[in-house]
Order: sequence, then structure tokens, then C-alpha cells
Amino acid sequence: MTCNDVKWPTSVDTYRKGVAEDRARYPMFGAAAANILPCAFWPYARAEKPVAIGDDGPRNILLVQNLRDVPTPHVPGWLKLVTIRPRG
Repeated sequence: MTCNDVKWPTSVDTYRKGVAEDRARYPMFGAAAANILPCAFWPYARAEKPVAIGDDGPRNILLVQNLRDVPTPHVPGWLKLVTIRPRG
């Protein structure tokens, strides 16, 4: 996901609430993913329309990610997915 994929909340209170909820829900990882990101104040307009992805959407999408890529959840069966496992 990039900043222009979706509209991001700009209210600091929205993120403050998300941080508190995630801190309680995910105590080990904390609230890092719920914290405010630069996307909340991204100054650039979208360059192109987003591609709709769903059960009836395009099938020619390849998503490559790591199992521990927290911002992009690993959802088996959702899309065709290549997962890279670290060695060593």
C-alpha cells in the first residue's frame, strides 16, 4: 500500500486511539503499525486510478512478500502469493 492508495485519517486523535487499542491487543509488537505515518499528510495527488482487487477482479497479480511483513498481512487463499522464507 502506498500513500495514495487510500485516504488516510489526518486527525492525530484517530491515531492516538488506534495506538492505545493496538497496545492492549498486541502487547508484544505494541502499537507501531497504528502510529501516524507520513501518508496522513502526503501532499501529492494520486497519479492513476487504483486497481480493484477482489473475487471478480484481475487474476494477473503477483504479490511477493516476507511472512513477517507486518503492514502486508499474509492471507493464504486470498490471492496468488509467493512467500520468501529467510535462510540461515
